Amino acid sequence: MVNIGISTACLYPLDTLESLKILGENGCKTVEMFFNSFSEIEPEYVAKLKQMCDEYGVETTSIHPFTSAFEPFMLFTPYPLRFNDMAEIYKKMFAACNVLGAKVVVLHGDKAGGPLNDEEYFERFYNLAKIGREFGVTLAQENVNLFRANRPDFIRNMIKNLGDVAAFTFDMKQAVRGGFNPFEILETMDKNVKHIHISDNNVRNFDEKTALNSSKDCSCMLPGSGSFDFTKMFNHLKLIEYGGACILELYRACYEDDDALMKSCRHLNRLAK
Repeated sequence: MVNIGISTACLYPLDTLESLKILGENGCKTVEMFFNSFSEIEPEYVAKLKQMCDEYGVETTSIHPFTSAFEPFMLFTPYPLRFNDMAEIYKKMFAACNVLGAKVVVLHGDKAGGPLNDEEYFERFYNLAKIGREFGVTLAQENVNLFRANRPDFIRNMIKNLGDVAAFTFDMKQAVRGGFNPFEILETMDKNVKHIHISDNNVRNFDEKTALNSSKDCSCMLPGSGSFDFTKMFNHLKLIEYGGACILELYRACYEDDDALMKSCRHLNRLAK
């Protein structure tokens, strides 16, 4: 059975510890830890998160780093020293994974039109993923709208070049906002998908040329409030023997209150069974 959980990002801008406490108190047993600043990847803070996870019986499946905001500049330019410095920060992310028991770190990567060609991009990803593997952690490229990995052809090329090192985080709302049917992105990733950000939408016609702007509410809704076929998705995940988690990752404005968020999580758990 697929594990269903919630990202602490859903409660932003609450402190991550406070977000975790609310999720734990409401019975959420699986979380993605969304770090929001440098202090949160320091051992003292991570230890507090671990203590709270143990207190509420919460499993941390993944970490989503705040460094996504400057990955294009730090990781994917012709200036190698910046990559080396950023790799040291990611080592702290991977070490935090070891403390919390997380197996995945999410990567946004470079924006579309970045200075590196695809082969250079794949080399950078490989080098960072190799460091992650030394910690027993998978670096998972996300299909973020307006970023290079949003397109199916880029995803296919990444798999062709890197094989099983090309691991992915599938994000439903990002696929929709890029003008792609979520199933097209998921099926392109195939067995290389290692993590999923789940949401709902009310979009029926997908067209890359008229892709939704990120301000469109109908592209990011609580699961169960839109028209997406989750049963079809769970059947597909079973077919490819998906062993990761499905994490609700929504913006605070996309749901009414904590109770609605938890009801949506329970709804997905019923469907997944």
